[in-house]
Amino acid sequence: FGTRHGLYTRNPDSGNLRLVPVPGRDPHAAIGSLNYDHDILWVGGEEDGLWGFRPGRHSETVLAGTEIMLADRCVNVIHRGSGNDLWVGTRDGLYRIDIATRQVEYIAADPADPQALPGRYIVSLLRDDLGRLWVGTFGGGIAVLTGRNQDNKPRFQRLGLDRGLPHMNVGSMQMDSAGTIWAGTDDGLAMIDPQTLTARSVRRAEGAPL
Repeated sequence: FGTRHGLYTRNPDSGNLRLVPVPGRDPHAAIGSLNYDHDILWVGGEEDGLWGFRPGRHSETVLAGTEIMLADRCVNVIHRGSGNDLWVGTRDGLYRIDIATRQVEYIAADPADPQALPGRYIVSLLRDDLGRLWVGTFGGGIAVLTGRNQDNKPRFQRLGLDRGLPHMNVGSMQMDSAGTIWAGTDDGLAMIDPQTLTARSVRRAEGAPL
């Protein structure tokens, strides 16, 4: 469990909670996001960036927050991509980190460019069945990474109000077994067709509680 006062684990038998220190990190520092992959728990701090460690009896830090320099040290979301890619969303843009080389690519938002990331406050990340990265933002709706241009700059397709999204603040995204994307927004739930990238609101008439 990532909390405002550190990382905790829960014993499934007793239900007891135990503080888990990340070697080299303030054990009571606030945590904004967690992602577990291949024996490594990636920890996104609210103030001290990205950390990676192997939990267990002999826990080991594999990446300290000071090793990866982020323009904004508040990590909202972490998503393990393909290969060595680790995607990190902050309040000031998106990062692609090569976990083997520690190389960092910063992807800035540019609302004026229709093929760029539309919003800098990144809240949610998801990879669909086609391997595309979906980026949920506050203020910019959803951006789907479709490839790169001749300068190797990431190119996105945007999904906003004009495509049926009920609100431009997207707090969460999930994909169901059919590949449909479900997005939680500040104005309710949206169901998104991954082929057409069009959305429709799911309201009380469709069975939603609100």
